[in-house]
Amino acid sequence: MAPRLPGESQAGAAADARGQSLCLRRRKFVVTTNSNHNLPVYSNLAATLVATRVDQLWIADITYIRLELEFVYPAVILDAFSRREID
Repeated sequence: MAPRLPGESQAGAAADARGQSLCLRRRKFVVTTNSNHNLPVYSNLAATLVATRVDQLWIADITYIRLELEFVYPAVILDAFSRREID
C-alpha cells in the first residue's frame, strides 16, 4: 500500500487498496502574500470597530482578471456602514 498524503481521504485509501488511484485537487489560486518577514506589522484597528455611521470606515479590495491578451486590475473602495462604493 502506498503511503498516504496529507489531506488524502478514506476514499483515496480504498481506491488504492483496489489498485486504483485518485487525483488530488490542486489549489486553484496563487498565494501572493509573504508573511515571513521582519518588517513591522501594524495592528488591524478595523477588526473590532463597528461602523455606526457613513464615512467612519472605508474598506478596499483589488483583484485581477485575465483577458485574452492582458490582465486588468479592478479595484473598489466601499463605505463599511452603507456598503456603497466611494465616488
